[in-house]
Amino acid sequence: MGDEKNPDLIAFGIVIKDRRKELKITQEQLSLYTRIDRSYISEIENGIKNPSLTTILMLARALHLKPSELLKQFENSNSHFDSENR
Repeated sequence: MGDEKNPDLIAFGIVIKDRRKELKITQEQLSLYTRIDRSYISEIENGIKNPSLTTILMLARALHLKPSELLKQFENSNSHFDSENR
């Protein structure tokens, strides 16, 4: 299981990446807004890293979303999450 990616992390990363692209900002710009290293943002977007609550809050603010809106987008995009939690 060591090399398998967590489907929740992949789905969350896609939500971050899609929102960033919707706002037409680069990873570098998001890094400047959040003070999160650009390579760490890349790892989040690619489902490699599991961001802390503090990181999620910083990302939500920089992406002009309430944290609850960001997590709602994750829930709506993640069929794996829906099927396990109903």
